[in-house]
Amino acid sequence: MSTNENTYNITTSVYNPQLRTLMSIKDFGTGLESFKTKVHDSTQKLIKTYENGIVILETEGNKDFQNEWNDSLNEVRVHSNHLNQYLEVAKEKSEQNSDFPFKILWQEFEERLKSLKVSAQKFENTGAKALPADKKEKWGNEFEIFESDTEPEIERNAKAVKLILQFMVRYSPQELDKISHIISETTPEGSSLKEEKDYEAAFLKYLKQFQKEFEAKDNLFDTIMEILAGGVHPSPSERVMLDKWIEGEEKIREDM
Repeated sequence: MSTNENTYNITTSVYNPQLRTLMSIKDFGTGLESFKTKVHDSTQKLIKTYENGIVILETEGNKDFQNEWNDSLNEVRVHSNHLNQYLEVAKEKSEQNSDFPFKILWQEFEERLKSLKVSAQKFENTGAKALPADKKEKWGNEFEIFESDTEPEIERNAKAVKLILQFMVRYSPQELDKISHIISETTPEGSSLKEEKDYEAAFLKYLKQFQKEFEAKDNLFDTIMEILAGGVHPSPSERVMLDKWIEGEEKIREDM
């Protein structure tokens, strides 16, 4: 087995996290609904947890803070509702009209997520202030969950929603079907892509397939790379690195 001397390390590439998400999608419509539902579930889990926290605050907390904890919980409900509404509107618009102002809507989503964070932290901090010393540890362990649990879940699944929407805005339904087919064909059967060697092999096949299927037509390969990189068009030097990496990995596998 030859040693790979190619310096391009795909595991540290900007494409890596987004590509992993893309390669998990077998159908864009189904994938969009799935990730959108996960965002909704995260917000509802947060609200339910805080409602359980209210029960403790009502029995153990200082009533001087009652208005503050009730108001902040209501803010969490409102911001959560708006977050989910933005995703629903984006889904509907992307299915109806590829020219809808996606970037503006997504900026509003991100601003609303920031507002949700402020209100969530306000609720958690109010609870910590309102409870006696012997209840603070339990509160911290069970109810201060936004930064540790909820926010990462929402951001992870929202990024997947954004990625899918970018594809739905950019490509026709027929092209999306072709992309889905290529993903299905190039992803190892039954692979979760958790093992690096499986992931790299799948990535190699994926890139080669896109080169063969799309590069000759409207440069769709570069367009897809741009989406995966968060809107940054691949530079000529990066494109050369990608090509060299592909060729080097292909030769290694042929020699194995």
